Amino acid sequence: MAINRVIGATVFMTRSYLKEPLAFVSDLIIPLIMFMIVHLGTGRGVESLIGILIVIAWSSGSFALARKLGSYKAWRLMDMFIASPLKPIEFAIAAALAHLIIIVLPATIVTVIMILISSINPASLILLIASIIVAWITGITFGLYVYSKLADPFKISSTANLLNLLLIILPPVIYPISILPPAYS
Repeated sequence: MAINRVIGATVFMTRSYLKEPLAFVSDLIIPLIMFMIVHLGTGRGVESLIGILIVIAWSSGSFALARKLGSYKAWRLMDMFIASPLKPIEFAIAAALAHLIIIVLPATIVTVIMILISSINPASLILLIASIIVAWITGITFGLYVYSKLADPFKISSTANLLNLLLIILPPVIYPISILPPAYS
């Protein structure tokens, strides 16, 4: 595996993602609305921000990576990469790294909100970063699994998006089960 090929493909894919600035907004809108509801309703906003960071990392690996690989397959762009000296494993690593770079901006925004709301010590940030990386790796594993199992690239987006929405809407990722009315908890 040649590192320079992986870095080149990562830069190419990162630049293509940066041409879609609304993708950042859509990745943050639903989680931040959930944060506002939880924070205004219970005052437990910091816990929901941690959940939002986990969701962003998971979504980057599962939904966004699977969707992007599916669209590359549909556009035949992946064939161009594979026909080049870039090997399939290098392509997958480059796509995953590009998505890791992309989540830095939304994760930074959420972390700044978290720091403004409450005081966070550096040890907590290390654990938070470790949690984000674990969620990202788990999401990538799921995204590559979904991508490998679905033959139709256009079904990848809806399948991965369903799990992402469930992760956002159902407790306890962004909000604790304890804030639900007694009949639902």
